Amino acid sequence: MTFFFEQATVISTELLDCLPIRLYARNDSRQLCSPADIVCLEAEKNYCWVCLKDGQRLLTTKTLKHHHSQLPANWFVRLHRNCVVNRQFIEKIELADGSYRVDVTTGESFPVSRRRWREIRRQLLGNQAIKSRSIMASFR
Repeated sequence: MTFFFEQATVISTELLDCLPIRLYARNDSRQLCSPADIVCLEAEKNYCWVCLKDGQRLLTTKTLKHHHSQLPANWFVRLHRNCVVNRQFIEKIELADGSYRVDVTTGESFPVSRRRWREIRRQLLGNQAIKSRSIMASFR
């Protein structure tokens, strides 16, 4: 089963209006980053990889939990204990070999926790009934 998502042509003003978050990189540099530019965050022990839409990956000294708490909750989806994805960059969710995976526009694929699957489906698709094997959903 595969769920496809149309990408919004215009980034939500809600996401653009969010204050930029301050990223402290491992090399003691600081960078301001708009939440609209963040594709995903991946945990690695007490560090966090922040993947940006321009392909840049930053290793920060803060945890995934810290960064996730600074981001707008209705735009960032926790897929697994070590991964948060910006829903505007989700292309599809696919069931393969008994587990779900989320593909994002950068070509990366992330596993979805079995425990979180129902919550994620409700967050992304709403309460609409799923009648076909593939479905289109818009996030405008």
